[in-house]
Amino acid sequence: KYFDFLKFPGPVKVVNPDIEMILLLDHSQSNSFIGDEDSKIPCYFGRVIGRGGMRSEIKKYDLKKRLYVGPTSLDHSLALIMANLSNIKQGSLVFDPFVGTGSILISLSHFGAICTGFDIDSRVLHGEMYAGHGDRSIKRNIYENFKSYNLPLPELIRMDNHLLDRHMKSNEGIFDCIVTDPPYGIRAGARKSGRKDPVQIERREDHIPTTQIYAVEEVMLDLLHSAARFLVLGGRLSYLIPTTYDFSIDDLPTHPCLQIKYLCCQPLSSRHGRHCVVMEKLFPYTREYENQYNIYKNEILSNNSDHGFAKLKGKLELALSVEGIYNDNVVKNISNSAIKRREAKERRKEFKIESM
Repeated sequence: KYFDFLKFPGPVKVVNPDIEMILLLDHSQSNSFIGDEDSKIPCYFGRVIGRGGMRSEIKKYDLKKRLYVGPTSLDHSLALIMANLSNIKQGSLVFDPFVGTGSILISLSHFGAICTGFDIDSRVLHGEMYAGHGDRSIKRNIYENFKSYNLPLPELIRMDNHLLDRHMKSNEGIFDCIVTDPPYGIRAGARKSGRKDPVQIERREDHIPTTQIYAVEEVMLDLLHSAARFLVLGGRLSYLIPTTYDFSIDDLPTHPCLQIKYLCCQPLSSRHGRHCVVMEKLFPYTREYENQYNIYKNEILSNNSDHGFAKLKGKLELALSVEGIYNDNVVKNISNSAIKRREAKERRKEFKIESM
């Protein structure tokens, strides 16, 4: 009787229906949430004629069931989306310069990619950064994750993204895709090698590299440089970057050889979200383009640039500060319930003042 208004010609069967209908609620264009008074959320209702084939894969690669995870392991669903946006195909040669626990490489390997991962922290590559609650006597590392999914093992190299020019000498494109989640300092900061001079040959076998802070601006600029140099023409760079809600495309770093192809937003809180940025290499990385980019990079790092990317870090620091939740300039996505809680808190403050 609850569905009489739909005028279905037959009975409603919840189990094994002959025709399946679905209702979608679209929260992307609304600040209202279920339970709010007077909430108005766009709805879409229709017949299911087909389903995507990734439901079983999402369950299979669930982080909660994975042998080896760390505090910053990327969500498995988002990693699969990034692989799809990167146009990964069977035999694609890909690498992640900030591989961590290898969450992105697992998704790339699922689509048939030949994977390589770099990281400056050898501990995470050896499986010493496990952050789960499982039995720690079980062998847990990136290779064990791949074995548990019956995926080809990746190549893992302890390497510094800041010094890729020193490590990799090729001037021609090698990789089809670079897919990564750079460390931008919200949950974990980045590190780079701390020595300016190369280690002497006789000390390389027992040398323990020193590291220093790797500023997020420098991380992103080095990443674009690596993409321009090591991607083949038509290759794609996909990366994640945190953003505020007043974000614009001008806030992203640019490179003369790369062009933005896709830009997808994921809201994370009332004050900030993150974007998946997909760029495509259109031009060879000639000496002229490299000189042009070095000038741009030096301007950004010297804080003498009016480019939006030079100001993005300041916007994020303001949005994520303790006082940011009360700043109407950064809070752009807030529910009616949160507004009421804020108003109630202000009334309590006024009552205390009047009672004194």
